[in-house]
Amino acid sequence: LKRSDKANVMIYLKFTIDATRQQLKVFRRKITEYIKDRPREWIRLNDFRCISVETDLRYTQYVCTLQHREPWQSYSAVQNSKGDVFMFALDLMKELKMKYTAPRMPVDIHGLGGRERHSDISTFDGQRYQLDTDDEKSKP
Repeated sequence: LKRSDKANVMIYLKFTIDATRQQLKVFRRKITEYIKDRPREWIRLNDFRCISVETDLRYTQYVCTLQHREPWQSYSAVQNSKGDVFMFALDLMKELKMKYTAPRMPVDIHGLGGRERHSDISTFDGQRYQLDTDDEKSKP
């Protein structure tokens, strides 16, 4: 008994904001060729479109939707194929020089999630202070 249609797989990709239309056309064409070269795995590339532009972080995000030959009941086969096409896409991004590299972000060494963590003893202006439970400093 067939319970689902062929699996539609979505792959999310981040490209550098400097990627040109020509690079994106070549990327789409090469992904389509990859799919056509594997007719026992994939049916077609359904969609390749921009879903987000983050100018501050300097990337554009695309979704690539592919239709697999197998239904979702063959989960392992679908996921293995998805991994293969994802690795191909990453290699292609490097080859076309459109790989996104996140900008360096500052690291907060004092806390997690915006909440500050304090040690019991702190040094300020060369003097040591013991921290009270109310985070008020007092001399030991």
